[in-house]
Amino acid sequence: MSGTEGAAIVLAAGASVRFGGQPKALLPIGPELAIERVVRLSREAGYSPVIAVVGPHETEIRSAVSPSPHGPDEIRVNAEWASGRTGSVHCGLADQEEAGSILLWPVDSPLASAATLRALAERRRREALGLWFLPTFHGQGGHPVLWDRSVTPRVRALRPDAPLRSILPHLGAQVVRVEVPDPGVTANLNMPEEYRQALTAFLAGDASWTER
Repeated sequence: MSGTEGAAIVLAAGASVRFGGQPKALLPIGPELAIERVVRLSREAGYSPVIAVVGPHETEIRSAVSPSPHGPDEIRVNAEWASGRTGSVHCGLADQEEAGSILLWPVDSPLASAATLRALAERRRREALGLWFLPTFHGQGGHPVLWDRSVTPRVRALRPDAPLRSILPHLGAQVVRVEVPDPGVTANLNMPEEYRQALTAFLAGDASWTER
């Protein structure tokens, strides 16, 4: 049984090579770890189950979130994580055929706000023909993304190394770009310096980063 809005998949299967092997899922975001923040906001927005897909850092992530009230409902291991991120998406989608929608949230983009999740869900309710909902900040697309269950077979049909965005041209006008005043949707914490800069702005209380 999926939640009110559908199911959420949190991608946390990377090797974090550019962070010296430190799992990005365990980066502190204020009082929370990145994965705790992503799981908490997904759950509060009505997504259930919240499934985290992990890879080489399974042991560290499990140990960190097992005592937390904001741990995922389920942790799945993608043994073939090096084959591509879409393979981790496939792992998370298993047994989620009944989910009304899928919220996909990579853990290296943990700063998106609760307001952005509300905006995506609201547009999905309003746009009867929309199938894929992409948050944008100043016109640049980011994460998390939300898609209707009818798109899931297309996602499953992709190769593990194929980017999800390769689906978008086939959806055409059914891709809905949702402009939000949230720099968190485009803040990808791929490098330590990106993490430090984004976290500094986030914690400084800039109005654009506030969870409303």
